[in-house]
Order: sequence, then C-alpha cells, then structure tokens
Amino acid sequence: MRSEAPNSVRRIVTIDDENGKSVAIHDGPTPDVHTDPARPGFASRRIWVTDTTPARVAHAHDPLALPHTLEPSPHGSVCRIVTVPPDAAITMKIQAKYADDDVVKGRNIDVDTVNGVVTLKGEVDTKRERDAAEQLARETSGVKRVIDELKVATH
Repeated sequence: MRSEAPNSVRRIVTIDDENGKSVAIHDGPTPDVHTDPARPGFASRRIWVTDTTPARVAHAHDPLALPHTLEPSPHGSVCRIVTVPPDAAITMKIQAKYADDDVVKGRNIDVDTVNGVVTLKGEVDTKRERDAAEQLARETSGVKRVIDELKVATH
C-alpha cells in the first residue's frame, strides 16, 4: 500500500550535467513510502534503486521508476529505511485499556509484547475478567495474536 507516512525522510537525488557538475533533480520527501494498516507505525521508504554498478549518474532518470522489488537487480542496489513500531507502544495501549475497563478494573496483569504477539500472565478473579482482558488485548491496534496464560483464582 503506497501512502505518505509521518516523519518523512528527505531524499536528494543528483545527476552530473554536461560539465560534470552535480545538479539536484529531487530534494524533498521520498515519494516511495509503503505502510501497512495492520501494523500502525510501520513504514518502508525506498530511497534509492540502481540497476547497475557503478550507478549511472549522468542524465539519469528517477531511480524509483524501477519496479518495486525486495531484492535489487543482479548488478544493482536498493537503499531503504524501514520503521518498525515498538512493541512497548502496544503494551502501553493494552494496559491503558485495562485501567479504564470496568470488568478488568486495572488489575495487575502482566502484558508482554514481542513482534505484535501479546502474552497475558497473572491472576484474575473470574472467567469473565479473563475473557474481557483477552478481548481488550485482541482489539488493540498492532496486535497479531494473543496468548492467554491468565489464571482464574480459586477462592
């Protein structure tokens, strides 16, 4: 999916003019930004693509006109800046939901997030509270999967 992402990256592209002097042909945010709505905060910015080594700079066209592929061509190169959202932000969102929820009541539930996979640990009073905690985590943006290791207290 192509879209403009926050915190854009400045890209300056130059070519050599007829006198061998470097001239800027682009100066601004990179136009090739891919985001993923399933991973808020993720952005892949393609800065430069070459199809030969050494790269041609005289009378060059915009290198981003080349096809968007993960790998460079056999003698080329690709430069990308990838931003991956921190798992800590997901954990904080879930804990904030727990603090505001009437069923979960801000219990001390251990929330651990690794690569979008959330693990819930701790003890809750009821099955209803356990189900609510799992559902709140599941509905949080950026969560791929929830592993529920919560124990229901036996009083």
